[in-house]
Amino acid sequence: MPYYKATLAGGESQRADKNDSKFVYRLGLNVHPNPDKTSDLPCGEGIHLAKSIETAFIYSPDATEVYEAKPGVILGEDCDKVRVAYCFITRKVPEKEISEAKRKRKEAKEKQLIEEKKRQEFITLYGCEPPSLPGEDWLKKHVHDITWEDYNKQTLTVVSGNSKLTLSAKMKAKDIRVALSVVRV
Repeated sequence: MPYYKATLAGGESQRADKNDSKFVYRLGLNVHPNPDKTSDLPCGEGIHLAKSIETAFIYSPDATEVYEAKPGVILGEDCDKVRVAYCFITRKVPEKEISEAKRKRKEAKEKQLIEEKKRQEFITLYGCEPPSLPGEDWLKKHVHDITWEDYNKQTLTVVSGNSKLTLSAKMKAKDIRVALSVVRV
């Protein structure tokens, strides 16, 4: 798994703490002058490497360059980054890769906002959290493998006592609500 270090121009660290303010990252071995080896916290004295290009920019928002790195011994870690005493900078990440990573991050955020909007609409319509549908995980994984025609052919049959109701993806939400209100559970 590659790690990333975002820097100012010329590999200069953006951090302005006592030991890292003028640290300049170069290809090859980079050693922090005074890492805290007594703590296993992800933050503190040491070299901080992000687990993604996007995260590298979160921690260094003014960065203009990104480097790919291999961490030395990991002193601390969380879900976004590691803190090490030394690392090996293997290459400068090309602008094209940085732009692609930023584009993917933007798409993921937009998708998340759309999902949250759908969730809120469901709560507004039905007054509760949306249920997890059988096969929902499979559908999310294969969303690009199926066509709208396949999707529109899907139906859900609700059976309650002597009542049987078949719902389809083509139905309007209003019609589904009315139909479900007739079926007694």
